[in-house]
Amino acid sequence: MKPLTMDEVLAATRGTMINPRPTSSVRGVSTDSRAVQPGELFFALIGPHHDGHNFIVEALRRGAIGAVISKRDSATEEATEAGILVAVDDTTAALGRLAAYHRRQLAAQVVAVTGSNGKTTTKDMIHAVLSAARKGRGSPRSFNNHVGVPLTLLSAEGSDEYLVVEIGTNAPGEVHALSQIARPDVAVITGISPTHLEGLNNIEGVAEEKASLLRSLRRGGLAALNVDHPALVRHLPDNQDHWRQVGFGLAEGADLRATDVQTVADGILFRVNDKFEVRLNMLGRHNAVNALAAVAVGRRFGLEHDQIAGALATVSPPPMRLQLERIGPITVINDAYNANPQSMSSALDVLMELPTTGRKVAVLGDMRELGEQSQAMHVELGHRLGHCGLHLLVAVGEYAEVVSRTAARDAGDRLEVRRFADVGEMMDRIAGMLAPADLVLIKASRALELERLMEPIRRHFGTAGPKPATKEATQP
Repeated sequence: MKPLTMDEVLAATRGTMINPRPTSSVRGVSTDSRAVQPGELFFALIGPHHDGHNFIVEALRRGAIGAVISKRDSATEEATEAGILVAVDDTTAALGRLAAYHRRQLAAQVVAVTGSNGKTTTKDMIHAVLSAARKGRGSPRSFNNHVGVPLTLLSAEGSDEYLVVEIGTNAPGEVHALSQIARPDVAVITGISPTHLEGLNNIEGVAEEKASLLRSLRRGGLAALNVDHPALVRHLPDNQDHWRQVGFGLAEGADLRATDVQTVADGILFRVNDKFEVRLNMLGRHNAVNALAAVAVGRRFGLEHDQIAGALATVSPPPMRLQLERIGPITVINDAYNANPQSMSSALDVLMELPTTGRKVAVLGDMRELGEQSQAMHVELGHRLGHCGLHLLVAVGEYAEVVSRTAARDAGDRLEVRRFADVGEMMDRIAGMLAPADLVLIKASRALELERLMEPIRRHFGTAGPKPATKEATQP
């Protein structure tokens, strides 16, 4: 973090110092009392399962220069003696205001990434590309909400040349609010698909929400947009004359187009506009499209294609995103981080493209937050499963019955189907349903935590943990 004076902090957060005293500069912020470092300012955030006000004294004793609070009764004698206390209306909102102020002090160009799928992977690709020639940082893990985005912005140093920020949403207005804090120089939208429909209603609502990122794009900036999604194009804001647009995707009209996409021994291989070759150490045609966003950003920063391709070749998939693991005689595609109709379709494409001498097995759970369309989209998934050539479907969750029934009806005797009410029951049975040489996809929405199945599979088939994709596992 670029050091800030306490006067700057008070002005930015709209706070009041409860116990005025001489201060030094604030050199960082923390929302975790266990990880606070000397000289940092602790924000006592209030969440659904925790209240940071309960840990103010602990944070101050660990070296925090002060604490930002919204509950005045937390200003106990013990707390006021331990460090500075700043009172604000809302600690989360104050964190966002401080991040917005800090962002305005930075010389770094901010790259903001949003979209229905592939945000974290694309963010990691962009960071890898830019770090090949520039000093900067990307948001850790999936820091993409009203806390993670401010923390990412506040982590930037004055000497950084770039900062890659991931922006997520599950309700109208969140992308715009976060982009107002980030004020990006480069905006990337990875694509539009039916996600978070409980809050965003339909695909048009999703497109409008994601496209709102561009309303905060700085004049003269770059918008890198996945033009394979017509809904996105329909919802571009009116300030298009303020920035330059680069379209990427598989469509013929894309400025940056992925061509000749192939599954190879350790990932995928493709060309950019039939010219420049790129190799990725990750699976899925959709990741070729994600990589195009990194190409667009890399070119914006002046990198050559060989630098960009070299950096992309070093990127590994984030945990539980099409993560290939060889477990004794079977191979598992762990894609359990989350699921929606588009990401489910992409994962099934990977399962069916990869060769195996054994069975193709899909272990699938519910796709959550689809609102009124939940039933219809799970029926559609069942139809896809019934016609894709799958050998074994293992379904779990609220929609397991409709998915498995639809798939079984469409596939007939070609498909074996097992159904479970909950993951706990499945954990006791999963290993016994698999056989040597099976290729297994595990995927569901985050709430199901389907990655728990990995442990009984490892225990049964004998391995200590993840291994990278191997030639014999993916040899075409």
